[in-house]
Amino acid sequence: MLKRSIIFLLIFVSFVSEIYCRELHFEENGRFVIAHITDLHTKNSLNTKVQDFITETLAYIRPELVILGGDLCTGTLETSEMEIHELCELFRSSGTYFALTFGNHDSESGMINEKILTLYQKYGGEYCLAADPFPEISGCGNHVLPVFSSDMSEVIFNLYLLDSGDYVQTDDGEIHYSSVKADQVRWLQDVYDRKCPSFVFQHI
Repeated sequence: MLKRSIIFLLIFVSFVSEIYCRELHFEENGRFVIAHITDLHTKNSLNTKVQDFITETLAYIRPELVILGGDLCTGTLETSEMEIHELCELFRSSGTYFALTFGNHDSESGMINEKILTLYQKYGGEYCLAADPFPEISGCGNHVLPVFSSDMSEVIFNLYLLDSGDYVQTDDGEIHYSSVKADQVRWLQDVYDRKCPSFVFQHI
């Protein structure tokens, strides 16, 4: 049973990588640029300044990947889907792949993160690489994005994305920022490839 479980885990991780991550690879000149865009805190619509900033940034640095760092579309329950649609359209129109981690404000519109993720996947289409392949562990959207060599023959860099939660209440009633949980750390230890350099992204 143990051997079967290990084989299944390896196949499953490989399957996830094939679906979401074959697009990510270094250029022949060694280039792989990541743009980290975070804390937009949009309200009801993606205003012109934000749209222009993102569009000009993408055109100037031409990133292979954008990591959205959380606290993004934080309007009302009625407007959040439109905001996500507008944001995703910037990446679709520029042909830019993106992924995301959740912040402490993303779900304050009343929409849970699991639903928010499905909207990014819907409106981002093939350019949205965000996923939640391990829903049994804490948070939403804990996943690995492997980056391949220029000839696509091997993974030479890994990007680990973690959901650091929102808030926690202590026994004395005080509210504090949350953090990555113990089961997420155990998961990271299990999937972490010590042979590859890597970055970890989380909001808190």
